[in-house]
Amino acid sequence: MTEKAVIYLRVSTDEQTEESQLEPCKNYCKEKGWEIIKIYRDHGKSAYKEDKHRPEFMKMLEDAKKHDFQHIVVFAMDRFSRQPPVRVLEMVRELSVLYGVQVNAVTGGEWRNAIEAINQLARAGTGGYMSEVLRQLASMLETIMIGALAEQARYESRKIGERVRASVKFQKAKKENRIGRQPKISEKELKWLQQLKEKYPAMGWRTLAKKLNEERSNPSSELYFKKQHPDAKKIDVVSYVTVKRAMEGEK
Repeated sequence: MTEKAVIYLRVSTDEQTEESQLEPCKNYCKEKGWEIIKIYRDHGKSAYKEDKHRPEFMKMLEDAKKHDFQHIVVFAMDRFSRQPPVRVLEMVRELSVLYGVQVNAVTGGEWRNAIEAINQLARAGTGGYMSEVLRQLASMLETIMIGALAEQARYESRKIGERVRASVKFQKAKKENRIGRQPKISEKELKWLQQLKEKYPAMGWRTLAKKLNEERSNPSSELYFKKQHPDAKKIDVVSYVTVKRAMEGEK
């Protein structure tokens, strides 16, 4: 009897597409000789949050209880979940023991092949002591595999998050002209800033920098940059960090 499988696809953002995951999952099922009966898609959903935030994932888990399929196929374990390894193990064990559904990752298939080979040896045995040992060994390997892949998924997710935050921080610093050489503030500009700060004590560094840059860009202002620097090819934008350091007397 042909075993049935479902495919679960997930991407974290609306800009991404699930199609790059679909074909490898289909090919995996074809190689195994499984019939694909349904494809679940969660678009723009993070697997780092609680599973309830992924409607298609939750529907798949409910459908698994109906015993309509024997396999869930994902491109990688991080598509299935980025929850802590213990939580992932609990879900996978529950699906396997209670509903007879196995979770299969296209990447990391070497583990699955080794486990299946051990299970085949166990089934081919006489049902004695060695068969039981092999079944226990397969179970242990599966636990190790899922735990390792789940931890890898969380590690990769953390690294992606760190890179995204670093990129956002860099772009913000670049926009505020806090990357590379910082423009200098003249004595006239410093005096003007101090007077402005005295007049408006609650004014923050960012607002002060914005006001100064407006004056630097205004041809009718005494602080017009090209009046102060006739040979300048462009108007330097001052960051709030430069303003703060100048007004606090830092070099």
